[in-house]
Amino acid sequence: MTFTPIVSLLEEVPGIKYLSRAIELYLEYKPPIEDLQYFLDFQIARVWAPEQNNLQRKEPVCASLQFSLMGPKLYISPDQVFFILLSRFLNI
Repeated sequence: MTFTPIVSLLEEVPGIKYLSRAIELYLEYKPPIEDLQYFLDFQIARVWAPEQNNLQRKEPVCASLQFSLMGPKLYISPDQVFFILLSRFLNI
């Protein structure tokens, strides 16, 4: 079995010297295999907060009751409550 260096496959790619140097540095200072998981954890891009355009708003299930997570308030629509009370009173 013969091994071909990855860098030799990318001869025409701009920035090949940087990639070659990065591979050399990794091979020189690579972590022990038992620490590889910790090394790979730092390679994952993290999103610390959701982006504004990716927030999905849930449609309210009941129009007369709405709960806000931004505060301890429960909003009740008086129109809906009045209609429910009126329909029960009139047995509609």
